[in-house]
Amino acid sequence: MEIRNKRLPDEEFFAERKRVLAIWPTGKDVDLDEAIEYQRSLPPERVYARKLDEAKRTGVPLNFTYNGTPLLEWQIDLVKRLRNEGGAGLITTHQDSFTRNQLFERAAEGVEKSRTAGKALLNGFPIPIQGVAACRQLLESVDTASMISGISCDWRLTQEFGLAGGHTASTGDPYFPFFCYNKSTPVETSIRNWQYVYRLRGYYEERGCSFVSKIDGTECALCPASIENALRIICYLMAAEQGCKHFICHTVAGCNLAQDLAEITTLTKLAREYLDRFGYTDTVLYTGIQSWNGRYPMDRSAAYVVSMSAPIVALLGQLQTICLFTIDEAHELPTTDGHLATLRFANQLVGMLKDQKFGIDNQQVKLESRMNEMETRAIIEKVLEMGDGDVAVGTVRAVETGVLDTPFSTSRYAARKVLGVRDAEGAGRFLYFGNLPFSEEIKDFHRQRIQERAKKQGCEVDYDTVIKDILSVSEGHLVAP
Repeated sequence: MEIRNKRLPDEEFFAERKRVLAIWPTGKDVDLDEAIEYQRSLPPERVYARKLDEAKRTGVPLNFTYNGTPLLEWQIDLVKRLRNEGGAGLITTHQDSFTRNQLFERAAEGVEKSRTAGKALLNGFPIPIQGVAACRQLLESVDTASMISGISCDWRLTQEFGLAGGHTASTGDPYFPFFCYNKSTPVETSIRNWQYVYRLRGYYEERGCSFVSKIDGTECALCPASIENALRIICYLMAAEQGCKHFICHTVAGCNLAQDLAEITTLTKLAREYLDRFGYTDTVLYTGIQSWNGRYPMDRSAAYVVSMSAPIVALLGQLQTICLFTIDEAHELPTTDGHLATLRFANQLVGMLKDQKFGIDNQQVKLESRMNEMETRAIIEKVLEMGDGDVAVGTVRAVETGVLDTPFSTSRYAARKVLGVRDAEGAGRFLYFGNLPFSEEIKDFHRQRIQERAKKQGCEVDYDTVIKDILSVSEGHLVAP
């Protein structure tokens, strides 16, 4: 499959669209022109970009959690409670595992079995199964904007229903599922599917519908920040080529405050630079952070602390969104009570600290920003070089050679030669560089920081240390003793 970073021609896009909508019977309900008119009629409070504009203006970040349950009436009740009782600033519609993997018949069975059993037997709200009318009924039940959430190498049908149903934002990109959730899909297949998704969003945007793309990149365990930032920026370039204009520069809390602040600062700076460099000057950037996504403490009181590292970084860095993982993460699928408790705790924290201004221009943040920028640039520039200026072509070649790589990847197409570990202060470092295109200056910096930890702890930092670090946060430490 030949992949290039070029806008899909209308004839090709609409021909593919017929095939996509034919995958599931309710695809016939999606009328693109009518859906665009519906999106254009939405009040400002239900448009994600307008909510983020408000957050940027006021300096108060908006909290939300990922949530989804299979029946419409249950999901309506859930989002109303999250909004009215939990104070969620934004709402999500999280997709179940069957829908993410295009197992729509099994998702439909799950809906019916859930209704019969009187309990949720799917871990999400399957948008293609519920259809356009159900989505609109759901989203019209609350007075804020909603995002489609989930992870998939093929998000095409779900996005068709989700946009027509009134969602004005979505998570997702070709790399997160490729590296972290899929074994057998080639990267070029994931990219091509996502070019369709981005073109669909761009089609809406070009007709006056603001749509926000939250791009993850990758979120592997102990994945140093520069890999994540490079993948996100590559995605911004591919999405912008298809007409997308609104992006959340999003990071995941690693629980080292200096490095977390440096990561989001560098991402925003370089995203703007590369988008402008390739002519996408009319794109709009917002900022956001997600809670730690590793193992959580079994003690729910301790889990609050882990989840709240994200709001602290959001306040320090004046970000617009906070995606919260709930205090249930170590025990079970998030419960309604877990969602509500997590949101209330975060709202209390934000309410107490939002008017206090903190200086973050310290030496450690500057150092982490400088190193992150050097590493991120090195990866992106090598991808561009390998693709003769085309990031899509370069991505395929970079994955084949390990220039783009992540720790613990599930994909059999990934090199899986990169490994991260924490240093003595809990910042993420490269233990193994694999084939990443780094200078000796970058490599020496990481080696020195790892050696400082080895000296402090009096033992070698090796693979066993990595395993301990993966579990350390859940056991009460940032750095495994």
